[in-house]
Amino acid sequence: MFFLKIAWEKELWGIKKLKKNVDEKDISLHL
Repeated sequence: MFFLKIAWEKELWGIKKLKKNVDEKDISLHL
């Protein structure tokens, strides 16, 4: 269970990082 929690948090962190990168790309395209 503990291992799954770590894996899930890493997954969420990866998604957040990916979303942030996409948002930054979108911003740079609009400028």
